[in-house]
Amino acid sequence: MKCNNSKCISNHENIEAKFIHIKEDSEKLDENNLEEKTKYKCFYCEKVILEDEIKIQ
Repeated sequence: MKCNNSKCISNHENIEAKFIHIKEDSEKLDENNLEEKTKYKCFYCEKVILEDEIKIQ
């Protein structure tokens, strides 16, 4: 995966990109949107990326 943040250090230095898999709590979802969205947070810059926004290096 590649971080979408153009200023992220993982896009400018020779380091491996790292992401933390996060899921929204079902309690936080509204009644009209019961589907849980898979998200990833960049380990370095903490930018949150939705599953459909993932770019593969």
